[in-house]
Amino acid sequence: MKTTTEETNDQSQSVVLKGIDKIYEAVVSGSVPGTDSATELAESYLAEYKNPLDAANALVRWQNAKAAVDGAVTSFGGFLTMLATLPVNVASVLFIQIRMVAAVAYIGGVRDLKDDKLQTVIKCCLLGESVSSVAKKAGVEIAQKVALKKLMPMISGKMLTKINQAVGFRLITKFGSKGVINVGKGIPLLGALVGAVFDGVSTNIVGNAAIEAFIVNRNED
Repeated sequence: MKTTTEETNDQSQSVVLKGIDKIYEAVVSGSVPGTDSATELAESYLAEYKNPLDAANALVRWQNAKAAVDGAVTSFGGFLTMLATLPVNVASVLFIQIRMVAAVAYIGGVRDLKDDKLQTVIKCCLLGESVSSVAKKAGVEIAQKVALKKLMPMISGKMLTKINQAVGFRLITKFGSKGVINVGKGIPLLGALVGAVFDGVSTNIVGNAAIEAFIVNRNED
């Protein structure tokens, strides 16, 4: 029988993962007014840069800046109200990061952005880690150095469940720190600036993980 703490953790993981799934659906479909879909975002960079790595790096640089600006905006109250289950500042950063990673995947040659296994890889990127690293910490053994095209078929249904649970737990810890660093209750501007730095750095880490997974290691043997 689970303890109250374990039940609370399970509920929190479920809320986070459901929120991520809703955001993912939105970035793939382009259903958020005033924003491009992940595919449209990727296509705009592919049109400007011939080399996929250059396109991905440019995209990530811009999304880092966007996350920092939006981090400041949401510290003053936020603008993203599409998810009632997640704090606005967390939802806005997740939206930027998920769309960025999905766009990097498209730049790297992935065309089926609705694939469940792909979504699991993207969730691992949100932690700034590889699937094999997250899987190992979840008790699932996957070779540390394996190309994405070989990795995808290796992920079974049971692995998906375990990895997703691990991602949910880790993301609760990751974004829980955003509550801790809201030092600006009495000094709103300071709180906004701290939030901006956190979001920009976090997004850069996520972007680098996406480039590693979908561009650098995509076709390695």
